[in-house]
Amino acid sequence: MYPQKPDKHAYQAFISPEKAFLFQKRLGRVPTVEPPKRIILCYQGSFMDRIQENYEGNFLTGTFRTLYSLRRFPDTAIINIGPGAPRAVYKTEFFIAWGVKEFISIGTAGAISKELKQGDLILCDRAIRDEGTSHHYLPPGKYAYPTDAGALAKKMASIPHRVGTSWTLDAFFRHTKEEIAHYQNEGVLTVEMEASALFAVAATRNVSMSAAFVISDLLTGDEWEPHFHSGPVEDGLDQLLQIVLPNS
Repeated sequence: MYPQKPDKHAYQAFISPEKAFLFQKRLGRVPTVEPPKRIILCYQGSFMDRIQENYEGNFLTGTFRTLYSLRRFPDTAIINIGPGAPRAVYKTEFFIAWGVKEFISIGTAGAISKELKQGDLILCDRAIRDEGTSHHYLPPGKYAYPTDAGALAKKMASIPHRVGTSWTLDAFFRHTKEEIAHYQNEGVLTVEMEASALFAVAATRNVSMSAAFVISDLLTGDEWEPHFHSGPVEDGLDQLLQIVLPNS
């Protein structure tokens, strides 16, 4: 049974993001600038390094010191959160409390479908909730859904990509062959660590959240095939960024 108290969704949380945000503000750790309209969430340090090289901007201060504000796109900021659902949701909650209403998550994912190869682009239309965080936001259920996949789908219509289900698992070293075979039979495309939790918090807080991935590793053969930091993967991340930036 998960969570341990399955009806917890009917109760109010003891610590709210708004109160935590106000605490940070009293400490002088909230930037005085207006919040951006949208935040792009990413998870790879090398990708963030390339963004800094190719797009002029500046990091903010205080509790948002890892948020990179783009000079050419003043309504947009980017953050490298690092892998994992709990941290991604924790940061997103603070951004929502600040006033941000639109989020796009772009990162890497492992291929479950044997039809995929490294560098392929995926638009996620639902995610299997096999992580812990989403279950503290939504009632029991198998899937969580993006709250605004349509806008991202329009942007990605101009590039080759697949649309489908992702398996969100927050234990990187606990993929099993049995699970992979099971989800292959269900037609699941990918596995990653954040999507279902991000969809859950967005649904709870009534903000826009969508997600797209680049295939970085293959879980489709007898052995794991990692291709992180390869040319096709880095090119795919760069292409996704160009697609999700406004007016691009």
